[in-house]
Amino acid sequence: MLEKFTMEFWMISQVVMDVVLILVVFLVWRKISKGPEIPKEAALMAISRVLEPVLDEARKLADTFDGHLNEKRAIINKINHDLDSRIISLNLLLKRAEGLMAQQKSPGQGDTNVQSDHVVDLQQKVVALDAKGMKPEEIATRLHMPRGEVDMVISLKRKFEKMGEA
Repeated sequence: MLEKFTMEFWMISQVVMDVVLILVVFLVWRKISKGPEIPKEAALMAISRVLEPVLDEARKLADTFDGHLNEKRAIINKINHDLDSRIISLNLLLKRAEGLMAQQKSPGQGDTNVQSDHVVDLQQKVVALDAKGMKPEEIATRLHMPRGEVDMVISLKRKFEKMGEA
């Protein structure tokens, strides 16, 4: 039910609660100052009885609001990760296209089998060979890929590892 309300509603609700709370405190103070002599302890107890439910409700709203904010942050992080992955794939496709165009200019080089590999498969091969300790030059030669593309895949893998640790 709480998900149906917007952020503005919760902010307005908080402001209204604050105004009501200030009004209650003002009215209690006025009653104490004008009314018969009441011991201060009794007055404080009366004020605390009035304010306690309001403060409990405010605390519950704040916790709910915090939960919603955390959900929104998680959604934003997932969207950012998905967008980064798509941008990486597009960059790799562009680099691959540039490499293929360069290979077409110099016929006789390259492996036609590698050309049919899917971009994600190539990324996984680059990451696996890097994990085995191969140098980027060796990986580029072995997979018939541009060196810049291999460097980009390795650096992005390390970036994602750092993001995962944080």
